[in-house]
Amino acid sequence: MKERNEIMRFFGLHPQNDVRRKGATHVDNSNNKRRFAFTLAEVLITLGIIGVVAALTIPNLIQEYQKKQWVAGLQRGYATLNQVFKTAMAEDMVDDVTQTELYNAIPIDDGGFRIIRLGSSDYSQFVEQLKKYLKITKVCNPTDSPLEDSCYGITYSRLTDGHQLDLDSNELYWPLNKGWHLKVYTTDGLVYYFNDLSDNNLSDFGGYLTGSIEIDVNGDTGPNQLGRDLFSFVLLKNGNVIMPGTKSWDDEAEGLYHWSNEDSHSGCLLISNEDTYYNGDYCGARIFENGWKMDY
Repeated sequence: MKERNEIMRFFGLHPQNDVRRKGATHVDNSNNKRRFAFTLAEVLITLGIIGVVAALTIPNLIQEYQKKQWVAGLQRGYATLNQVFKTAMAEDMVDDVTQTELYNAIPIDDGGFRIIRLGSSDYSQFVEQLKKYLKITKVCNPTDSPLEDSCYGITYSRLTDGHQLDLDSNELYWPLNKGWHLKVYTTDGLVYYFNDLSDNNLSDFGGYLTGSIEIDVNGDTGPNQLGRDLFSFVLLKNGNVIMPGTKSWDDEAEGLYHWSNEDSHSGCLLISNEDTYYNGDYCGARIFENGWKMDY
């Protein structure tokens, strides 16, 4: 046995009764340690828990991301509109937006008002003026048969219940998808609807209101819903653009037109009744007054 062990050591092998390597001072007991592993059942349970957590959190994360994208578009549109009309006034050296070349490029209707509506005059001069301030990629002019025009194939819904607008008599003055208003696409992905830019509204709110504009902050992409990706703006005589429903907009109305009014048909509360058929129209004001956060 001794001779056999000597021979094994000569060839660098370890005798069976010697658990130490040559020159080692400790015994290696690694082969005696128990080895642990997850069972298939444990792995499946863990994956199931991960799946449940993901199902609960990922939709919320996606929704919050979408809200931030919509708010970013709203901020961009708000800043752009104010820049457009303020720049036009500065170039023309006037303090009244109705005295600018941009405003006066709007055709006059039969009643003597500068107004953008279905069947009105050609808007090419107004569009050419707009191109000085907006990077326009596509223009949809109001036509007598807009439903045949692919420009006006988008239908919008209100915030609370997804009810589509333009479907009943209460909504005849919101025909965005019927092509009643000038629709302009820009390179930043926004879509502008110019409507009723007329000085016949100057008697409202102390004589300052002179128009209204809607912006779809992500173009024709969904959800196409008031208060989510579609917001309203008003143009004042001094060239400022504000969102209806803010406190400044409501100063003279004592809360009647504030976004938080439950009786307003255009508020921004998650309620629904027959009197709130435009619910979501004033949501831009809510976002603005909440520090540019969509908290609903």
